Amino acid sequence: MIRRTPVIAAVFLLVTGLTSHSDPASTEKAKPADMSKPVQVYILLGQSNMLGFGKTGGADRPGSLTHAVKKKKLYPYLIDDAGNWTVRKDVRNVRVMGSGGPGKMKVFNNEWMTIKGRAVGPEIGIGHHVGDVTDAPVLILKSCIGNRSLGWDLLPPGSPSFEVEENGKVWTYGGYKALAPRWEKGTTPKPGGWYAGVQYDGDIFRAKKVLAVLDKYCPGAKEYEVAGFFYWQGDKDRYNAVHASRYEQNFVRLIRQLRKDFEAPNAKFVCATLGQTKKGAKGNEGLILEAQLAVDGKTGKYPEFRGNVATVYSNPLSKGGASNGHYGGNAETYMNIGEAMGRAMVGLLNDPIRKALEAKLAQAKDPAALTALCRKLIRDNPEDYFMQTFCLRRLASQPGAEISGDLLAALGSPNSGVRQVARELAAKLPGEAATQTWLEYLGSAQDSTRPEILRVLVERRDAKAVPAIKALLGHRDANTRSAALSALDSLAAAESMSAAAVAASDPSPEVRETAYRILDSSSDSSATDTLLTLARKAKTIEENSLALRHCFSRIATGKVPVSDKMSVLRKSLALSRRPEEKRLALPLLRRSATLETMQLINSLLSDANLREEAADTAVTIAGSLKLEDKKTKQKAIKIMETVMAQTKNANTRKAAEKFIYKHKQPDMEAINAADDEDLDPADLEATDPDF
Repeated sequence: MIRRTPVIAAVFLLVTGLTSHSDPASTEKAKPADMSKPVQVYILLGQSNMLGFGKTGGADRPGSLTHAVKKKKLYPYLIDDAGNWTVRKDVRNVRVMGSGGPGKMKVFNNEWMTIKGRAVGPEIGIGHHVGDVTDAPVLILKSCIGNRSLGWDLLPPGSPSFEVEENGKVWTYGGYKALAPRWEKGTTPKPGGWYAGVQYDGDIFRAKKVLAVLDKYCPGAKEYEVAGFFYWQGDKDRYNAVHASRYEQNFVRLIRQLRKDFEAPNAKFVCATLGQTKKGAKGNEGLILEAQLAVDGKTGKYPEFRGNVATVYSNPLSKGGASNGHYGGNAETYMNIGEAMGRAMVGLLNDPIRKALEAKLAQAKDPAALTALCRKLIRDNPEDYFMQTFCLRRLASQPGAEISGDLLAALGSPNSGVRQVARELAAKLPGEAATQTWLEYLGSAQDSTRPEILRVLVERRDAKAVPAIKALLGHRDANTRSAALSALDSLAAAESMSAAAVAASDPSPEVRETAYRILDSSSDSSATDTLLTLARKAKTIEENSLALRHCFSRIATGKVPVSDKMSVLRKSLALSRRPEEKRLALPLLRRSATLETMQLINSLLSDANLREEAADTAVTIAGSLKLEDKKTKQKAIKIMETVMAQTKNANTRKAAEKFIYKHKQPDMEAINAADDEDLDPADLEATDPDF
């Protein structure tokens, strides 16, 4: 069960909310967590410096945590009176990691907050600060890995492709799920086993995996709330001018997407800048710093972030070095920045802006006056998105209040956060009459608002909306057709398959993309046949390519049964009109070391555009091939001979030659046995007197 109401110790907020940890309440640390309350979860994301490289050991080693605490008397809350590391029984420290998308996960930490191991990160300062002001268990959940950029590996869902002119050429930079970072306009991207946003998907997947078994990582816990996010990243983006120039818009999208993915629209967000970058810096680092500072709610650039997003300027807190060298492993840098991030989060939790608004609404003398005041504040402050969402929630909390009209207006807001809150509240309006009201709005809404109403109907999970949704599949507005198709897939997946097959030929790229996404993600095995049919009937190379790419995607993500995999690959290759699509099959073929796979690859060796990649794939598979009988061995040798004849790569040729030499050696025992059977004793007697 998930609760989304913050549980904050008001007394601590007022007394210690923005103070240093120079004099912590040490007696509180030994108290066990009260597991009757929802666990307050803070998710830590970023790259290697968020992982933590602050060295812990060596009291006589300057820069180590032990030296800072015991020699310099810093961070006194980390040790008890006996000089041992303190253990907080109210703050849980969990760190998981994995490379790439959803899949394997390694657990590095799963214990109560203490100093453990050879290195620390910002989680220590963060955990102690939020722990001191929270009257509930706290879970610090870190899910990240090093050497990842926001412009590629961590690119959030919804990020579009875009074009950039560089050195006289126009390059397309891939949006979310693109198979290559960039490619020259007019060409097809060459996949490299990675995609835009793969690490974002993986980090979020692993964090959710922890939360799905909360009791394993926070013993005794029964429910949780995602209260906030901490983010420290930017090093890899500074090596790419395009990524640096797009950092701000990617960062804004990241904040919004995290709140959406964890269903936590009110979760606070704190980021830290790169420690070596000073204000006024130029170049890529300057662009990244400006982007990170811009999202701070106090700047006013993004009104929706007011009171809920804060940026920590790290340069004055760093003890030297740079992000690419992990600040020389100086633990004080990691502690200082962690403490500052924790204080910033406490400041957001304390939220003076919210308190001022609460005081204003408290002036209303009765429910009717409160409703009128909320509506006036919404009307008079069209660009204050925080105020709008706050007042919408307050309106929804009034018993018996009719707020459908207020929510309909909010669905037309230019701000995604306001629209998200409006959808959430609209979905919770009770009764069939509320569904009927939204269906009526659907018929009269403006084109810009209609997709939002469709999302409301999806979230209400009312099957009565299906006929009205199907009626919009042929609407003149492309955004409406796309949203209707998505809504149908959510409420009536079986019916959406045939609709997606038709929509795959829609003149609108957005509608086609939605159709192919549905076919790609469907658990219905017939989706694969539909994609193959679309590829076969495609009127253009682009249509053929799109269908095949999604077909290969279904194979890669396990939606095609193992028993059908080779058949689908064979059909897909036969339908491919260009080398670019055939190339997509090679990584999939590498996963299956069979003679049938080898034979499929052999058919690609004659294509000059694929020859070297196919040859390399063939020798890779040959190395794992099980040669169970003589016939299989002979066929494999023949394919390797073709590889040797076709490839110009010395290493590939050498690998093929080695395979042939190993498996083409005569079976001497069999030959000797055969020779013995053919010998005539009389012949031996004539030639050998001793016989």
